[in-house]
Amino acid sequence: MDLDGFELFLLFIVLSGLLGGIAYYFDKRRREALMEVAKGLGFKFQPTVFYQAHDAFGPLPLFTRGNHRNIRNWMEGEMSGYQINLFGYHYTQGHGKNSQTFTQSVALLRSDKLDLPAFAMRPEGLFDKLGDLFGSGDIDFDSHPAFSKRYLLKGEPAEQVRRLFTPPLLTFFEANPGLCVEGRGELIIVYRANKRVAPKAMQAFLREALRVAEQVRSAAR
Repeated sequence: MDLDGFELFLLFIVLSGLLGGIAYYFDKRRREALMEVAKGLGFKFQPTVFYQAHDAFGPLPLFTRGNHRNIRNWMEGEMSGYQINLFGYHYTQGHGKNSQTFTQSVALLRSDKLDLPAFAMRPEGLFDKLGDLFGSGDIDFDSHPAFSKRYLLKGEPAEQVRRLFTPPLLTFFEANPGLCVEGRGELIIVYRANKRVAPKAMQAFLREALRVAEQVRSAAR
C-alpha cells in the first residue's frame, strides 16, 4: 500500500522519536557508568559544562576546530602531581548534509612543572603526506623515520619543539601509535581522534595519559 505525504511525515516523526529515545537510553547508561568511574577515582563529576564559559583549555588546536562544540561527562581531580580533567568533547565541521560530528574522549593535564612550547602531534594521514610535498610545516626527524612516518608534528617555535622531542620521547611515540597529543605552557592533552573511550577502559586511558605527560615532562627538563 502506498503511503501519502502525511503518513510518511508521521512515520518520520515516529522513527525520529524512536532513534532519539535509543540515543538517550545509551547516553544515560554511559553517564551513569562514568559517574561510577569518577567516584572510584575520587574525582568530581558533572554531566555537562558550558564550553564557552570554561577557562581550562587554553589555546590548544583541538578546542578551536569546527563549531557546535560541547563537553559531556566532565571529571575533575588530582593525581600524580597533575590537575586532571577527563571528558567527552564534540564538535562539528561542515554544514548541512556535508557536516560531520567528531567525538573523542580527552584527558587534560595541568602542572606548574610543565613549561612547554606550543605543539600538536597526531597520526599522519594520506593528505598530510601529500602536504609534505608542498612544505606543510611537519617537523620530521631523520634519526627516527618511524616517528616521522607515523606522526604529523607541528609547533612554534619549531626549534624548541625539536629540542622537546628527544630521542627517548620519539622512541616512546614510535612504540605507541595513534595518539594525538597537544601541549602549551602548563597544559597537555591526550586523545585519539574521533575515538570515545568505554567507561570500563577509562582508568586505562587515564594511566596512558599520565605516561604520556611524564614522558613529555621528562623530555622538557
